[in-house]
Amino acid sequence: MLTNKIYVVFLVFTVCEANFGHGEQSVSFSWDNCGTGEQALIKELTLSPTPLIIPGNVTIDFVGESAIDAVSPLKTQLTMKRKLGFFWIDIPCVDDLGSCNYDDGCTLLEKYFPVKDPCPPVFLDNNIPCHCPFPKGEYKIPSYTVDIPSDPLPSWLSDGQYKIRIEISPNYACVDLSLTLGSSNPSVNLIV
Repeated sequence: MLTNKIYVVFLVFTVCEANFGHGEQSVSFSWDNCGTGEQALIKELTLSPTPLIIPGNVTIDFVGESAIDAVSPLKTQLTMKRKLGFFWIDIPCVDDLGSCNYDDGCTLLEKYFPVKDPCPPVFLDNNIPCHCPFPKGEYKIPSYTVDIPSDPLPSWLSDGQYKIRIEISPNYACVDLSLTLGSSNPSVNLIV
């Protein structure tokens, strides 16, 4: 009798997951400023296509504003979660990817954009610095397309739904992102 109840619960869970768990992927991208009193806010942000297909091209439209100069140190906390079934699982920090804490976001930027090198064209073309300090003002990136190869991404970062929170303190910025990743390479897919 108990075994039958377990089977029924399992069947209901499986049907709900098949009908609802993956159905939520239609909400492929959303964002929201979080917290109160932040000095920097995102005004507009779109990513396309949705879901984001990796590898592939992603087009970004962005408008943000900072009420103050952003100077080092910018303590940054990144929280990433992936949906597995009905649950959101924290993604640990591995090689500076996942749920990581950084003592200074400015130092992290220098790792990817060394001060001795010129900023990438998307920054230069839109008069946006790629190193600290970031002067107060409005920043815009209109319809910029970037190619995302599969090589630099770990295999576990594939098809699925993700929630990301980026907090930069003290009270500088906070943003919540929800997105769905897809893959153009079926062998990369993970079962969710």
